[in-house]
Amino acid sequence: MEETGEWIIKENGGNPEVISEVHSKINRAKSTINEVTVKLNDRRRRLETALTEKQRVFDTLNDFDKRVVKLDKSLTRAKPVSAEFIVIKEQRASHEVRHCLLCVRCYVYFSFYSHWGILC
Repeated sequence: MEETGEWIIKENGGNPEVISEVHSKINRAKSTINEVTVKLNDRRRRLETALTEKQRVFDTLNDFDKRVVKLDKSLTRAKPVSAEFIVIKEQRASHEVRHCLLCVRCYVYFSFYSHWGILC
């Protein structure tokens, strides 16, 4: 770009008006290029952030899916709940109770399983 400006100045015999106009247009072009570069870098940063967040959500959903599958398998193997309170207490004591972050987040969803003592 600057080489082209120098060529234009030489072709016009070093006319001060041409020199001023060429320098002005070159400065405007550089300014525009810098603005576009800043916008592109900002866009790249936002896209990288969005991609990172998307990956976190994907990983969280995968973990959730694995835990639901594990819970489903556990419930499939579990004995049915008795109708007698004493037997229910014994069944609850025989089940392993494990707590995890998912149980806190999904307490309402999993609360109906809690009488078996099965949490993720």
